[in-house]
Amino acid sequence: MNVVLAVSLLGMRALALCGFLGRTGRTTDLAEWAVGQRNFGTLAMWFPQAGEVFTTFSFLGVAGVAYAGGNAATYAMVYLALAFLLLYFIQPRLWRLGERHGYLTQADYFTQRYGSPLYGKVIAVIGLVFLIPYLQLQITGLGMVVGLVTGSTAAGRLSMVLASVLTAGFVLWSGIRGLKNSVYFKDVLTLGVMLVLAIAIPLHYTGGLGEVFRRVHEVQPQMLTVHSGERDRMWWTTSVLTSALAGGLMATPHHWPPLMAAGGPRAIRGICCPPAGRRPGWRSTTAWSSWPSRSPSAFCGRGCWPTFSCSR
Repeated sequence: MNVVLAVSLLGMRALALCGFLGRTGRTTDLAEWAVGQRNFGTLAMWFPQAGEVFTTFSFLGVAGVAYAGGNAATYAMVYLALAFLLLYFIQPRLWRLGERHGYLTQADYFTQRYGSPLYGKVIAVIGLVFLIPYLQLQITGLGMVVGLVTGSTAAGRLSMVLASVLTAGFVLWSGIRGLKNSVYFKDVLTLGVMLVLAIAIPLHYTGGLGEVFRRVHEVQPQMLTVHSGERDRMWWTTSVLTSALAGGLMATPHHWPPLMAAGGPRAIRGICCPPAGRRPGWRSTTAWSSWPSRSPSAFCGRGCWPTFSCSR
């Protein structure tokens, strides 16, 4: 067993341990397991929500889109800004309904609002069926990452099996409190890795992020534009709209329990528009109206990118 694999397995076990330790008491109440006591504050809410955003897609999916389609990858930050704009207004309303009627899941909402238990069951089945490929995507991505860094396909498969068993175990044992504990650990590590990828590596190999984009502009300037091809303007626009509506309208079932666990509308709005995130969030949103210029500065503002022009 090489060092990288040993560290990966140790990290998985530490993550699972955090999850198992999240259980409080011997309660067998489903509401406690699913949404706690509906008292999560802003910080406790932010980490589970960030855990849904900073997934394998953050490292493989968006990076793959950037590698293949260049500036088309900016759709991710635009759709997230638009989705949270919708959530700022929608989630507090859903939370109030959930507290009043005892919602635990997405299916509970449809059952109560439409007065049809059958409709709620259909929604639950549809949500489960379409959630399975999403889970498979995350597990497969984990295996690909471990296999890549260790140089061993067997190590990738082992990590997939171990991660699946440990995750299922601590979720069944601790419920949403185990999820909250584990994402504290995972998100801190994730943010650290993102800082290394965005700052340390460019500084080490090229002298800074600006130099990276200057070199890309010299070698493949089309990568700094939303250009024609598989990921053209139409792909960018439809991807933004589809993803923003799905995220902003709570279309996915796994987003509902963390919402129902919130302590109130104030905690929810705190994660949709935190003071430290308002300015970058606003810039991402305003990119929606300026994206046809296809200039990198349109998405991040002046001073964030090298001062070069991109040809149309």
